[in-house]
Amino acid sequence: MSHCNSEQLDNWLDSWARWVQSEYGISCGGFKSPSFTQDFIQSNQTQHCIILNHEFEEGIDQAVNNLAIKDIKCAEVGRFEYGARRESYDGRYDKPPTIAVKAMRLAAFLIERGIIAPGSIIDKATYSNWLRKFRREMRKHLGLESVVLAA
Repeated sequence: MSHCNSEQLDNWLDSWARWVQSEYGISCGGFKSPSFTQDFIQSNQTQHCIILNHEFEEGIDQAVNNLAIKDIKCAEVGRFEYGARRESYDGRYDKPPTIAVKAMRLAAFLIERGIIAPGSIIDKATYSNWLRKFRREMRKHLGLESVVLAA
């Protein structure tokens, strides 16, 4: 069994979110432009090729998309928490948002998408529970959580 602490998992999920926000991955829609799926780029100064490997991020993205099929709210909390959705962060603020602010933004996003009913509220406890479930699912996907089967 592989051991992974919360900080390592956070780093991997942050890396996934940065990849989603970059030019290489467009998550939550299953679309990747053909121009961004190349395996290498040519460096103008050295004439060397740099290998781009995003298999890890693609694997996490696939796991999040699979989770969205089972539980869209849980997947969206993960996307919001780690910044894979542009709507999750507003650069006008000096400090990172609190869980209450994130929950309000998530509720507005889910209402806009028709996932939850208008006027619904997501409280801090619900947000935290969905985030805990998201992290547990990602740990399972990455093989970091063992599954014990009863005999």
